[in-house]
Amino acid sequence: MQTGGALTPASLAFPRGAIVAAAGAVGCQAIDAPFLGDIKDPDGTAADAALAKELGFSGKVAFHPAQVAPINAAFTPTPAEVARAARIVQAWEVAQAAGEAVVVTDGEFIALDLVPRMRRILELARHAGVEA
Repeated sequence: MQTGGALTPASLAFPRGAIVAAAGAVGCQAIDAPFLGDIKDPDGTAADAALAKELGFSGKVAFHPAQVAPINAAFTPTPAEVARAARIVQAWEVAQAAGEAVVVTDGEFIALDLVPRMRRILELARHAGVEA
């Protein structure tokens, strides 16, 4: 069935979010579809991969070798992200050991919902060889 809708980031936000939610509900990784604009456009691929990461995808399909580097860059944690994740997980574990349910780290309110994402960043960093 054709809807007449355009293939834009805005029009794809709901279906992409539904894919991420469904994958999360069953405990598997969500892999995003490839960037179908100019497949040799590294900036377009990078922007689309960054959006996919923001939505919660674990990775992205590449159609062209020129897409691999921008996709890897988007999904590989930076040393700053790794350092932040490590601080948050450490502060959370200290708080839990003290019987506390919340903690403030670097001025940011940290609750249970943020910790799994930070642990995921640390695991990705370990696999990618990225250190804080």
